[in-house]
Amino acid sequence: MKERDYTLDVIRVTATFFIVLFHFASANLLANSPFYTYANGAWGGPLNSIFFVLSGFVLEKKYDKIDNVKAFYKQRFLAIFPVFYIAFLVCYLLTAIASGNFFYGGNPVKLLLTVIGADNYSLLYGGTGYAVVGEWFTAIIVLIYIVFPVLCKMFKTMTVSATLIIALLYILNLFWGLTSTSVETSFINGLFLFWVGMLLTKVSKYLKRNILVTAITFILSAAIIFYRVNVVEAVRLAMMNLLGITLFVFLYGLFGFEWKSEKARKTLMFFSNISYSVYISHHFIVNKVAGKMMENNININIYLYFIVLWMVIFAVSIVLYQVSRYVIKLPGKIKKSKSKGESNE
Repeated sequence: MKERDYTLDVIRVTATFFIVLFHFASANLLANSPFYTYANGAWGGPLNSIFFVLSGFVLEKKYDKIDNVKAFYKQRFLAIFPVFYIAFLVCYLLTAIASGNFFYGGNPVKLLLTVIGADNYSLLYGGTGYAVVGEWFTAIIVLIYIVFPVLCKMFKTMTVSATLIIALLYILNLFWGLTSTSVETSFINGLFLFWVGMLLTKVSKYLKRNILVTAITFILSAAIIFYRVNVVEAVRLAMMNLLGITLFVFLYGLFGFEWKSEKARKTLMFFSNISYSVYISHHFIVNKVAGKMMENNININIYLYFIVLWMVIFAVSIVLYQVSRYVIKLPGKIKKSKSKGESNE
């Protein structure tokens, strides 16, 4: 079993915290807040870029090769969908009860999009739907997981040529839009960033605690964050992705020391484990609370408001994580109990 890289937990927890902060600023109409925008755009893009890079890096580190594709798909399904389905069921019922309509999203056939995690992504094409948890990111990462066995093989056998093909698709998509959605939310964009994450594993040992690389990525990130440049949209989007990549490398270098403290490792693992539950649930909580605050014209210190909201998200995410673990383990427990009962007969 490969040794856990706790630096990746730091990056995951940090990115999760800031994506919640970004959506908090968005929901509460804080468009001019530095937590919502940087000099060249909104923070949502770079933060999602970090998640794509992180996913590619983690999966390539975890799987040298995939001998059992079925087992791989099962692992990925269990990593994504139990939490997603449980959160959706609760939020769907709350929304349906509040609206007095269990088909508030229109045609119930659209619920099938939820089954595959594509409900939020479908809204990018307009219309109504039943999306209440997660984001468009879920659909893209599911698609990438589906093709990952092929990507893994390409990475081992044709790294250079595959990189050139994916980079070419990325550039063509940037300037000419090969997909029907925005470039930022396209499969090609997510695939490119995921592939960059895979490529970074080849030089990972040179990134950790490398003062020069850390300094360069810090300066480059700071330049994009604070210095406004007037460029065409394609270049702006490329800068957005570059910011996500440089922030990933910067954090990997900055926190790439050996985590010797057992307490620190356990704390990191705990927050990292619930980060996906935070990602899935926070949008619903943030939007509902913000809506109630505005509806009732409630004024409260913004910092206190954020802290209290985070406590709610944190508590919900812990429960969601624990319930999902129980549901995942339940079939095994039932099978074990049944086998034990049969052996006693």
